[in-house]
Amino acid sequence: MPSFSHPDHISARHLGALTAACDELVREFENQGSIGILLGGSVALGTAAPGSDIDIFVSFDGTWSQRRRKTLVGVEIDEFINPEAYITQVVSKGLNDVIVRSYAASWIVHDPTGFVRKTKLLAQKVFSDRRPTPSSAELFTLAERLRDRVRILSGCLANDSATAEYLSMITVHEAIDAHYVLTRTWRLPDKNILDDLKRRQPQLHRLLMHFVDSTGRVQDRCRAAIELAQTVLNLATTPSKIRLGPRVPHILNQEVSLGTSNAVIRVTPAVKPRDK
Repeated sequence: MPSFSHPDHISARHLGALTAACDELVREFENQGSIGILLGGSVALGTAAPGSDIDIFVSFDGTWSQRRRKTLVGVEIDEFINPEAYITQVVSKGLNDVIVRSYAASWIVHDPTGFVRKTKLLAQKVFSDRRPTPSSAELFTLAERLRDRVRILSGCLANDSATAEYLSMITVHEAIDAHYVLTRTWRLPDKNILDDLKRRQPQLHRLLMHFVDSTGRVQDRCRAAIELAQTVLNLATTPSKIRLGPRVPHILNQEVSLGTSNAVIRVTPAVKPRDK
């Protein structure tokens, strides 16, 4: 039976669920070669509440991806399963904020081939710098998408309030994502977005709060969404106005110890000085 590594701070409840999930995964993939298992999220970082779920990232030598949601030992578990080739491409090019951040700030649970450790170190290197500069084609696509969102939302505003409200949520989400791309800042988890914008982008924070506070007033919510999207669109079409945001907290001070079959990397978050 394979051994699994876990953080010292993990609770007995979370440890039981993590072990059960890893046992299932190893059995499932035993005929498809070795798999790597990474523990992410609050359980890995030591900030989990008793009711927190467990995020598990699985890498294997295959061609398909899948996200699963299950409950084991009374704990909800999110499993993100991806091929090694896909993970390498996404991490090396910084194409997905969630995957890069998760691999950079994580705990290696099972790594018989060394792929997870190598990818984790690569993610930390990528995450320690700004996200890649968007190309001209990417800027064009981003701007066109926001224009379409504003046009369609404006058209629905007068005669289809249900559709308009739904589209307003999509518009806000895409506008915030576009802001992080334009400012070359790694996107933070959703629960940290408001605080981050309040500190760095007061105008966007004000518009987002207007959107959030306009509960029950569809017209107001949609107008706030349109204004927010137009503000970000203005940045996309006039790059000279873009002010790069500060780097997010970096993953530094690695303590690396190599076991017989696993590589465990303890991570201590630290903050580099902001760019001037």
